[in-house]
Amino acid sequence: MRKVILLTLCLGLLAAPAWAFSVDFSTGFTPAGGKNYGATLNAANSANYIPADLTITARSGMVATDEPLTVVGKPGTVFWGLANDLVGKNDYSGLGVQDSGAGGSKGISGDVAKADKMEALIFTFANPLDVDSIKLTLAGVNDGDTAVFHVKLSPELEYTFTVFSSDIVTYDFSSFTGASGNISQFAVEATSGHFIVSGLQYNVPVPPTVLLLGSGLLGLVGLRWRRRKTDV
Repeated sequence: MRKVILLTLCLGLLAAPAWAFSVDFSTGFTPAGGKNYGATLNAANSANYIPADLTITARSGMVATDEPLTVVGKPGTVFWGLANDLVGKNDYSGLGVQDSGAGGSKGISGDVAKADKMEALIFTFANPLDVDSIKLTLAGVNDGDTAVFHVKLSPELEYTFTVFSSDIVTYDFSSFTGASGNISQFAVEATSGHFIVSGLQYNVPVPPTVLLLGSGLLGLVGLRWRRRKTDV
C-alpha cells in the first residue's frame, strides 16, 4: 500500500506541468466591508489568502506619460473589500486603489483628461509564470471604461482595451497579440472609468527541484522493487 502511494506521488509530481492558482478577490477580506491594506497586499497580511508567490502593490496620481511598472514617486495603497462607490454600478467586492494616505475612492480610477487621476494595480510573482495562463476579471465596469494592461516582457508590451460590456469582464492574456513567454510582473491601469479587480487565475511552472525530487523518488521505488524481485 505504501509503495502504491509513493508511486502515485512520484507520477503526480512528474506529470504536473504547472500548479494552477485561482484567487477570488470578491471574498476573503476582513472586516466584512474590507479595508485599506497599505502599500502591499500579500500572504502575510491576508492570513495566507493571497498565494505566497504573489505580491500586489498600487500606483496613484499618475499622468498619461507615466508607466505603472517603472514610474517613481507615485505610490498608492491597496483597498480590498466592498467598493460601494463605483460610478453608476451596484456594489462589487474586490481590489481597488486609494492614495498614499488611504483616501479617495475604493476602485481603480482613471481620467486621462485630468492631472493625477490615473491609478493602477501591480501584480508581482516570485516565480516567473507563463503569460498565456493569466486571466484577470474586472467588475463594476461601464461601457466606455478603458483598461490598459502593462506586461513586463522584453520589450514591455502594452494593451489598451475599451470595455464594450458592462458589470463584469474577464481578460484572457493568451489572446493578447505577441504576449508569450514567462513574466514576473504585470499591471492593470485605468485611463478612464472606475472599476475593481475581482478575480485572477494563473499557472506557475513546477520548479525543477520538485521535478528532480519526483524523479529521485521514482528511482528509489524502482530500486526497491528490483531488490525485492532479486530476493525472491
